[in-house]
Amino acid sequence: MKRKFLILFYCSTLIGFSGTAAYAQKLDDPDREVNIWAVKPFKIDGNSEEWHEPLNNFNDATHLAFALANDEQNLYLIIESLDEVTTGRLLRGGLTLNINTAGKKKDGIKLNFLGMQQPPVPGQAPRDSLGVEHEKNSVQRDAGVRVITVSGFKQIPDGALAIPNEKGIQVAAAFNSRRDYICELAIPLAQLDLKGTEVKGIAYQIKMNSSAARAEHRPEAKGGESSGMGRGGAGMGGMGGMKGGRGGGGGHRGGGMNERRPDGRNESAAAADFWIKYELAKPSDAYRNNSQ
Repeated sequence: MKRKFLILFYCSTLIGFSGTAAYAQKLDDPDREVNIWAVKPFKIDGNSEEWHEPLNNFNDATHLAFALANDEQNLYLIIESLDEVTTGRLLRGGLTLNINTAGKKKDGIKLNFLGMQQPPVPGQAPRDSLGVEHEKNSVQRDAGVRVITVSGFKQIPDGALAIPNEKGIQVAAAFNSRRDYICELAIPLAQLDLKGTEVKGIAYQIKMNSSAARAEHRPEAKGGESSGMGRGGAGMGGMGGMKGGRGGGGGHRGGGMNERRPDGRNESAAAADFWIKYELAKPSDAYRNNSQ
């Protein structure tokens, strides 16, 4: 009986290691992202259901869960905040996505979004100095994305870009039923000077801005795109993220949106960032997709 138990335990252990190796075969480099082929285009609406949570990466420096995918037309990114402190930082300071198509950890194409210090929507009058409309619960109502700022694109002028727009760049953000804050992006590969059929390694940086930096570097709005609301509907996404042994479950962190760090500084004052390498996925070699 004991011998049968040992054999069963040994086989189960082998299966477990085998499954882990299959999942981690693209993660021999700790900075390399699992490539996901999008069998069908993601709907950019701030809903994480299509991504099959938990998301496959979590960054401790920013407390963000995230995942990246592509098809032949677009690069897709989802970013998820799982606690109130992190969500408060996002709503105040916003995020910067920096994409280097040469695969180097250097400045490249940048998209700046979220945060109170957003520029006015092109063609509309600016909001007040805090970037908040004068109505109750304005932070929650303003959780969606109306406008972003971009730089470094060959075919898009630097400056404010309304959401939606005619350039193909989509951004949406929303709270789900668990109060997780979810942001989704889609960027046409053509706007990045990339092709979905080529094997290409890129590097991207996700930076959580400090609210002070956002106030000092608020860009001027440029005319052009018509205004619109990129607000997504709320979904049923769960607790996300695992990387480097971190699990995806557990409750939300305690504390309010103005939680202070051990050194006495407000959480919103500190910027944090990380770099990830990503190889464009192809239908023939991608082992994860969003069709299941």
